[in-house]
Amino acid sequence: HDYLIQNHHTFEIEDQIRSGVAQGMIIDKANASGWTPLTAASAMGRAKAVEVFAKYYSHAALNIKTSESYTADYQGQKVTYPAGMTAQGIAKARLDQDKNLSEEMRSGLEKCVKILC
Repeated sequence: HDYLIQNHHTFEIEDQIRSGVAQGMIIDKANASGWTPLTAASAMGRAKAVEVFAKYYSHAALNIKTSESYTADYQGQKVTYPAGMTAQGIAKARLDQDKNLSEEMRSGLEKCVKILC
């Protein structure tokens, strides 16, 4: 899943996801903490990945909420994601808390929020 989340090229990620789904990969199921590939991509501001994942997620899966609080360290900037957040909430939380965002990351996170609204 890491490759799918980090890839910046829509056509490549869409091909990878489509291929994975065709081979039986489950992309819309949460782990024990309630995170999905969509949630992780959203936290990283990977708007192209979020856009493609959103095509393959059911309405219910788009609204999966995290079940545990999680604190991430982004180059010294700590961001806490409380339990009960959707992928859109994750992107909003990083926008609100990460004061060291590059313009590219800020733009990516804002796009994620918009895609998931």
